[in-house]
Amino acid sequence: MWGPLVNTILSCVAIEYGKINEQNAIEAYCKKTGECVRSCGLFLDLECASSDGLIGNDGILEMKCPKSAKNMLISEAVQKLKNFYLDKNCSLKKPIIIITRCKGNCDFAVWKPKDLLIQRIYQDEDFWHAKVFPKLKFFYEKALFHEIVDPRKSRNMAIREPGKE
Repeated sequence: MWGPLVNTILSCVAIEYGKINEQNAIEAYCKKTGECVRSCGLFLDLECASSDGLIGNDGILEMKCPKSAKNMLISEAVQKLKNFYLDKNCSLKKPIIIITRCKGNCDFAVWKPKDLLIQRIYQDEDFWHAKVFPKLKFFYEKALFHEIVDPRKSRNMAIREPGKE
C-alpha cells in the first residue's frame, strides 16, 4: 500500500506544477508583504515539518500553487472546487493541518499567476497536542524512521507497512 502511495505522491502532476511555480509565488509574496523569505531546506525533527520558507525571526511560509485552479482566480476556485484549501469565505478550511509548532506563526498563501491570498495562522497548542502530534508521531515511528535507517526504495524493495517491522 505505502509504496504505490509514495510513488504516486512524488510523481504527481500537481506537485510538479507547484515546484515549477513556487519561486514565482514566493517572489509575489515578497512584493506584496515586503517580507524577505529565506530558504529553509528540510527540517528533520519529530515535532516539525518543512515549510516553504522562513519569515522574520519566528515565522514560516506555506505556499500553495494549486494546479486544480490553474485558470481561475482564487475567488472562483473557492466557489467551484470542492477540495480547495479555502472555504467559500476564503478562510482556511478545518481540519487542514498547518503546523506552526516549530515557529511562532505561519503565513499560508495561495498563489495564482494573477492572484495571491495570504492568511496568517498562529500557534494552536491544543490543536497540536490533540490532533496533529499523535498522528505525526505514529507516522514517524512506524513508517518514516524505518525507511531512514534501512531504506528499501533505493534497493527496489517494497516499502514497509506502518507498524510491521
